[in-house]
Amino acid sequence: NVVGSKAAGLAELLRIAGIRVPPAFIITTRAFDLLLASHPGTLSEIAELERLTDPDQIRQCALAIQQAVLAAPIPSMLRGLVVAAYKAFSAELGEEDALVSVRSSADKEDLDGASFAGQYATVLNVRGVRGLLRATRHVWASTFSPDAIFYARANHPGAQPAKMAIIVQQMVQPKVAGTVFSVDLETGAPLISINAVYGLGDSLVGGRNTPDIILVDPISLAIVKRRLGSKTITETYDPARKRTVRSRTAQADAQSFTLSPAEARELARQAIAIAAAHPRASSLRGVDLEFAID
Repeated sequence: NVVGSKAAGLAELLRIAGIRVPPAFIITTRAFDLLLASHPGTLSEIAELERLTDPDQIRQCALAIQQAVLAAPIPSMLRGLVVAAYKAFSAELGEEDALVSVRSSADKEDLDGASFAGQYATVLNVRGVRGLLRATRHVWASTFSPDAIFYARANHPGAQPAKMAIIVQQMVQPKVAGTVFSVDLETGAPLISINAVYGLGDSLVGGRNTPDIILVDPISLAIVKRRLGSKTITETYDPARKRTVRSRTAQADAQSFTLSPAEARELARQAIAIAAAHPRASSLRGVDLEFAID
């Protein structure tokens, strides 16, 4: 699996009518292998990590590998390929340097029974070659975060170390973003559960914001329940400062729902369409999606 599980899932979405996926290109796991192969010392540290069993030693070794990956020069051939792909991608979007998100797509990510949610890095609002290469190193290094290592050992004991592909995807500037699950996360009921916040969804998945929660019946598409979240902050991209900024949500917005009933029903309809076409799910079981409304 040279593109990783998340990238493969996005490719599956492209085949479903009516589902919009922002364009992207993939830095495959072969690039990750090439980076590590160019630094034999880091490979030796990875082999040592696999032999360790003491949690403190595992953490210290994983952190050392992370720092080594962050500091490792990218081989010139690999650097040239990444830069060429980014420039070609930017040209397709009609830009000199496209604004992108740089997302993890490990070969063991988003699997049944082991989502690795939040274990690997994503870098938002990246523009330019220097920023892209810096973000790419950051995502590669997250393969060896102690939390990811411990999670992998707990859920896939004895498995080979993860290999990291990277999704470089056009950055969406959403007014509302969030997640869609196939079940009510609190009760386990077979209802589509939508969690939504204003601005970038990273404040939700990073645990910095309390979202609106909307439950939708998957058969009738009726709204079963709506619970207003506090949504105290809104994260957006500031083009003048060229970075993500966090602001306090206006009181009127915080006291209103992020999604209209029609928007919630449309998200539920898309979740049903995705589940029906998903190779690992013939029903709504197992669907876990992220959405953005621009």
